Amino acid sequence: MAWTDPCSERNGAFVRVDDFDMYYEVVGEGPPLLLLNGGFGMTSSVDVALDAFGRHFRVHAIDARGHGKSGFGEGPVTYAREAADAVGFMNALGIPAMHVFGHSDGGCAALHLLFDYPHRVLSATLSGTPYNRGSYDAAADAMTRELPRLIAQGKEDPMGLSRILLGLGMPADKLARLGAALQRAWATTPNISTEMMGAIDRPVLVLEAHRDEYIALEKMRDMTRAIPGARGYDLPETTHNFRPQAEEIGRAMADFVASLERA
Repeated sequence: MAWTDPCSERNGAFVRVDDFDMYYEVVGEGPPLLLLNGGFGMTSSVDVALDAFGRHFRVHAIDARGHGKSGFGEGPVTYAREAADAVGFMNALGIPAMHVFGHSDGGCAALHLLFDYPHRVLSATLSGTPYNRGSYDAAADAMTRELPRLIAQGKEDPMGLSRILLGLGMPADKLARLGAALQRAWATTPNISTEMMGAIDRPVLVLEAHRDEYIALEKMRDMTRAIPGARGYDLPETTHNFRPQAEEIGRAMADFVASLERA
């Protein structure tokens, strides 16, 4: 089904990755940065972040399998598969390794990149990343189970997310399919332990958002402590939506990368 995106004037492109066509956009100049969106996210919903990060990096923003303008291919949508798709994207563009910014579900995919493809990761910045379902409080746990179910059934959700995505041009049948895919994925994952994170050996910056509605600050700090050599970046006013602080986050990532080059 055709896609129209009235909210974005950017020029994007498609590249074949595994068994689907992946949509991506490239913005800015500098070190290569791969932007991995959260669940139900897409490039057209993070324009402000692309502009902010593009002041410091050559940003490659992708629509994950089944998200935004990208196709589904066959089989499930999982974090491990999204990590493999990210590597497939790098292969298709001939990029040996990239810095990675992963938000929410994208952060979970970034963790799998760090575990399974560390040689393709120059550094990783984790934003609003629920590394384990125990990261959620009771309300957030219920939301992650109810939201994709309602979207899969074509019903209005309390967050108004389906209305927003339909307004951005996502076809209703594709949105319902994505809801079903994420209902399956979110039922049991993420399931990464702090012990597992002790094996990560790449530079990691953890954004410690004080006002995240779904993940307690202490859980983010647990992640910073668990990953060897990880640095935390304090964001007192940031909620799960990182976009209002995108300029500050872009500068923080640029400073982090610059410190790695000086080391």
